[in-house]
Amino acid sequence: MPYHMRRIVLVAVLTAVAVPAAAQEPIVDGFRGHPWGSRVEDIPELAGNEQVGEREGLRIYSTEARLLGRQALAGYYFHPDTGELVEGAYVMVMPLESCQTIWDLLSRDIQRTYPGLERQGELPSRRNAPRPVYESDCEYFVYNYHREEWRMGFGNPEPPYDEVRMWIRVNERTPRLHVEYRGERAEPR
Repeated sequence: MPYHMRRIVLVAVLTAVAVPAAAQEPIVDGFRGHPWGSRVEDIPELAGNEQVGEREGLRIYSTEARLLGRQALAGYYFHPDTGELVEGAYVMVMPLESCQTIWDLLSRDIQRTYPGLERQGELPSRRNAPRPVYESDCEYFVYNYHREEWRMGFGNPEPPYDEVRMWIRVNERTPRLHVEYRGERAEPR
């Protein structure tokens, strides 16, 4: 092969190796209108609030919030070294008779807000249970939570793998909705 052809091939190979794949922009880019990377002092609703706890090294601050028109608690999770917002979460007690409606509304809202996220997971259903016994699949779960999980995720299949996760925990037959928003800087789980 002539020298000038070898040079063209070598330049083409080096160019292909040296150019990294373009990183995708995050789909979930913040929590409650605050972008990932915000600091505690950047978030007015946290002004004057003390840290309420820690989870896996992340500093947690919280405030009361509204979710689907209902009272909820909003938790903001900050990286211990950088002080940047990396996750956010809601916790809300749901009346048993409306837990299915609330779950469905929130699921649709997440899919509408973040159309690039892929739904992950299936929920338990009362498939073989007598229909008149349980008003909804959510009620079926509340009475059978010790056997099954009620959990669903909406994830970005590409880097940065940001996501929204939802689940229900039951405390004395009262469902508690948990919704977690995770950004690109959150620790992988």
